[in-house]
Amino acid sequence: MFDEPAARKILEARQQLRTEAALPPLDIDAELRTMREQAERQDAHRTFEDWKANNPDLVKAIREQALNELRAKRNEPDWRPTGVLSGGGWSFHLMVEKRLRAASEGL
Repeated sequence: MFDEPAARKILEARQQLRTEAALPPLDIDAELRTMREQAERQDAHRTFEDWKANNPDLVKAIREQALNELRAKRNEPDWRPTGVLSGGGWSFHLMVEKRLRAASEGL
């Protein structure tokens, strides 16, 4: 949750430092907007991670479904994602995360 009064205090302190360092002042509204957007992204990420933690069976099912699809596509029944780039691990992770996000938003 975004705490605007606390954010304003932080920005006032930063503004004072910038004045002392002879730097141009901050655009307070733009800084507040940026801080609010960051807080909202963090809240959304926490909510998604909480959803995954509360739905381990669904997470496992989605992961297994994606794994089986890739195995069939590659015609390698024992394929497992290994490595970040060359082993397909990162692309597999992104595929699963995308499906998990879609599932979490659909419920």
